This record gives sequence, C-alpha cells and structure tokens, in this order.
Amino acid sequence: MKISLILIFISSLLLSQDQDKQLRNFFNDLKNKTILVEIVEENSFFNANISLKDSKIYFETLASDSTISLFEKNLITSFDLSQKIIIIENSEKNILDFFAYENFENASLIEVEKKNENSIYSYSFYDKILLIIFNKSENIVSRISLIQSEKVIFECIILEVNNYQNPLEFFNIDDTWTTIDWRLN
Repeated sequence: MKISLILIFISSLLLSQDQDKQLRNFFNDLKNKTILVEIVEENSFFNANISLKDSKIYFETLASDSTISLFEKNLITSFDLSQKIIIIENSEKNILDFFAYENFENASLIEVEKKNENSIYSYSFYDKILLIIFNKSENIVSRISLIQSEKVIFECIILEVNNYQNPLEFFNIDDTWTTIDWRLN
C-alpha cells in the first residue's frame, strides 16, 4: 500500500512538472513578441500592449493614459506622451516580470488544478501568489492574476500574441521633453 501511494505521488509530481514546463515554454516563446492584453482593474477594463525585446519590457497604455513605460532590469522609464515628460525611477521588482522567461524562473509551482480545458497554475512569486490559467486546447495562457494578502493587485486577460512592435518607434522624443529623474543614488 505504501509503495503504491509513493508511486502515485511521484507520478503526480512528474505530471505537474511536465505541465509546468508547457506553461513555461509558452512564456519563453513570448520573446520578441507583442501581447495585447485587457487589464482588469476593479470593475473596469482597458487594453494595453506588452512588448518584449531582449531584456526590455514595454508596457503601453496609450488609449487610457497616454503612457509607455519601459522596464529594464531595476529601472522604469515612463514616457507621458500627452505632457512630453520622461520619468526615470528605480524598481526592485517588476510586476510584469513573469512575462520574461528568466524572471518567471523566480516562481515556484504550488499546485495545478484542472477545470475542463483549462489548467490553473498557482505559483509563489516574490512573496505573492501568481495564478495563471492555461487553455490546453488553444495552447495559450488566457488569464493572469497576481494576488497579495488575498487582494488581486494585477489581473489581465491575454487577447492576442503578435510580432514584436516597438511602441516608441513612431514618437519623436526631442529636446522639448522634460526629464524627471527620481532614481535613488
């Protein structure tokens, strides 16, 4: 009896690792892509683009607040296109890190729950809970939620994955822009 329980435990562990690998491969394939997401914030929704290039993550929310933010290592550079202001600040941990495969490695799998065609992955991620819904039939992540102290602090629905587009490519950033540097020395 004990041997059969051990075998069941080992096979379920191996199956979870295999499923986890499929999910991690999805995120790894996002390199050099632009993801159209719908951000869920309280009872409202707005669209955003997340563009991944090398170690850079661009978070573009032009329709809602005329802003493009560039996350690179421990630095955030925000471009407010309506006011022509660039804000530079430090950032220790980035809420969008899980989109970059290397940073997603900082997440440790807690459990996998199956519901119909979806697998719901729960991870421990920077002292928070990261929930990812993966649609197996479409082989795509459909929803991501980041939870801290039982409160959702970030939630998005993935609508499309497209070829990489640099969101700053068509904007003329020149000497008329004001730069505010909030970095700590």
